[in-house]
Amino acid sequence: MRILGLETSGQDASVALYLDGEVHEAWVRGSAGAPASDQLLATVASLLEAHGVARTSLDAIAFSAGPGAFTGVRVACSVAQGLAVALDKPVVSIGTLEVLAADAGAGEIVVAQDARMGELYLGFYRVEADALPLQIGELLCVAPQAVAACDFVRWRGIGSGFAVAGEALPLALGGEAVAIDAQAKPRAVAVARLGALRFATGGAIDPADVVPVYVRNKVAKTTAERLAEGLKA
Repeated sequence: MRILGLETSGQDASVALYLDGEVHEAWVRGSAGAPASDQLLATVASLLEAHGVARTSLDAIAFSAGPGAFTGVRVACSVAQGLAVALDKPVVSIGTLEVLAADAGAGEIVVAQDARMGELYLGFYRVEADALPLQIGELLCVAPQAVAACDFVRWRGIGSGFAVAGEALPLALGGEAVAIDAQAKPRAVAVARLGALRFATGGAIDPADVVPVYVRNKVAKTTAERLAEGLKA
């Protein structure tokens, strides 16, 4: 199986190639902030060439669908869709919080990502080895002070939201936090691995059905809101 994975939801974009169980990764150069689509495509071409893989031999294109940086999520969606249409391949959509949950290892996982605007993206998962993370409940976009206790007795935390919210977040979640990785970032390696699992279980979709996952209905503040905040400061 050959799955191409794309991850551009945050500051550090990457691409990965799943080849029958082995995964190879490359970072997108100059990707501070959202990378341009041409940067992403150039990195994809270099990675495929380095491993002697033709684009036409790929089975599917997997991408990190969000939530994350608005422009970055749109770049991954558009590039995945464009490649899939051009190559007549299916697409596999992987949630960005799902990517982080898989990287946290087996167990009950709380993913908290900085959503900016004073909010966090929050997701709860049960993870088993070599399986897709099981999402528990809905994904949330909430202010740190509005986080409610979760149902997990012992859990591990992952994501930049734990760095932003500090000690208040584990206290609000309740239970016992056995480990927290606040520095972890979503990577294309996990996108490609999860993409292979989802593809193998019939989870691929038509490129026409590609949509980003925003979670937050409002992705930016209006000019008036920003000016109002400036006047209050």
